[in-house]
Amino acid sequence: MYFLGGVSQISSLHAQEDKFTFQTIGVEQGLSSSNTLCLHVDHLNRIWVGTMDGLNLYDGQRVKVFQQSELNPNSLLGHHVKDILQKENTLWVLTTTGISSLDLYNLKFTQYPLEGVRAITAFEDKILVSTGNGIKELDEEARIIKKQHLIPKRISKHIRFL
Repeated sequence: MYFLGGVSQISSLHAQEDKFTFQTIGVEQGLSSSNTLCLHVDHLNRIWVGTMDGLNLYDGQRVKVFQQSELNPNSLLGHHVKDILQKENTLWVLTTTGISSLDLYNLKFTQYPLEGVRAITAFEDKILVSTGNGIKELDEEARIIKKQHLIPKRISKHIRFL
């Protein structure tokens, strides 16, 4: 499968028995925004699209949109999706408001309202976050960033994240 993420759409290319089909998914097909910021393909081969207005799931047939709802604590935290990563059966979504974890089977979010997170990554069995004060570990149960630095600020300030 070949993916093109753009400012206004996401496209996929499928090959079956020497026949190719090209499909474009945009706002007209249900994408929440024309500003696509990040992509992730999960272990079930579904395409997750982070936009300026929420998280979108494309299953090959249709688009399902996940957005923040003030009335629902199990919704996405924030609108502007900056990064998506997967750790086992959980999708981790970084927004400008914090981090949300999404159970990939029941599609329920857990919110981590954390300020100042610049980037996230999975390392071994941990979720690591980059902040202005270094690289730290996210405590999933307490929903906080642990105070100790995994990489001291004097070193991590030289690491650049896009």
